[in-house]
Amino acid sequence: MPITPLDIVGKQIESAAKNQMRSAQAELLRETSIVGQANARLGKALNALTNNKNNKKNSRAGRTRLDGVYVQERSVITAPDGYVRRSPVQSLRVPPDYYPRLIRRAIGAAIVVLLLVGAAILLIQYLL
Repeated sequence: MPITPLDIVGKQIESAAKNQMRSAQAELLRETSIVGQANARLGKALNALTNNKNNKKNSRAGRTRLDGVYVQERSVITAPDGYVRRSPVQSLRVPPDYYPRLIRRAIGAAIVVLLLVGAAILLIQYLL
């Protein structure tokens, strides 16, 4: 007996109904899970605790250093008419050793490239 388009549509509808039923069951289990409720309450308590600590930390005025990360000053552009335009972009935060690390990384990459080029030249000379 050949499969008709009506059979295919019927199986698709049946599969969609089963999937909806499974997702509804899973959602119900998640909502009624004791472990899930305990985790949610614990998460709220921890967030409240950390927010309280952050509020105490951020209450210090004139703070430019944030836990080992320094805030770079924003550029100020003055127009010919005296209007001071400040960039709407959020301040860039970089660690104190960010630029030296970038320089070391670039030098290391250059050395690796030079070594690979040298090895390739030696292989070409050896094979020819």
